Amino acid sequence: MTTLKKAFTLIELLVVIAIIAILAAILFPVFAKAKEAAKVTVALSNLKQIGTSWWMYQSDNADMFSPRRTFVGGAQPGELSWKQLLHPYNKSTQVYVDPVNPASKYPDDTSDPNYRASLGHVVLGPIMARGYTYYDQAFFVRQNFNALAFSPGELENPANTIAIFEHKRFWVDGGPWLNWSRTESDPILGRIGALGYPWGGKKWEEKAMAIIYIDGHAKRAVHTQICGGNDELNQWNYVRSKLASGYALGNVSWMDTYCTTMPAEVK
Repeated sequence: MTTLKKAFTLIELLVVIAIIAILAAILFPVFAKAKEAAKVTVALSNLKQIGTSWWMYQSDNADMFSPRRTFVGGAQPGELSWKQLLHPYNKSTQVYVDPVNPASKYPDDTSDPNYRASLGHVVLGPIMARGYTYYDQAFFVRQNFNALAFSPGELENPANTIAIFEHKRFWVDGGPWLNWSRTESDPILGRIGALGYPWGGKKWEEKAMAIIYIDGHAKRAVHTQICGGNDELNQWNYVRSKLASGYALGNVSWMDTYCTTMPAEVK
């Protein structure tokens, strides 16, 4: 007697393959989102560590926050960024590498050897990735364009005032006077548009960015939330309606560029 071996028919195999394909189509986006969420968690954790280091520096330096950058002269001149100044406190360069932000693949302006050489400088500290930048607001806090540093006690609302934010630019410092233009010139990439909008770290559909506040805590903030209302103190530490004539610096309406040039798709 001949024994017939059971086997899948061609139709049954095709049905199984189709089921597997459907399951993969359902599950892969879920896995991708989970992976993305994990990376965002790492990015926020990095910022919290940076915030802690920033406060440690401040406690060791007469309650003054680190400068955004400092020039070092001598036979091999160069600049140390705030990241390099904080490095002794966190002992890590990886904490400045955002796993989501595409800009983190490139060095910032104090760490790029070619750019430094063009200025007759050398790279003085550890190589740091771009992606996080220091809000250069000392001049505004003290209402003096020559001011280089300030202390937390000089702020009205330190828990809601930006200290460090994420972006894709080459520079280690900046502020709300920078725009959203994708055609902005970049020393390495030619145009910043290669990385998307210059603001933020390519998270949350570009509608928000991660921020370290003056008191050291870090969180996600929606761009429009950062700008605030026209007559309230916003997260950039100014009242938008007062910029034209309400501050001792004169007309500083140019500071509001982040808010005024914000594209509709990120609001």
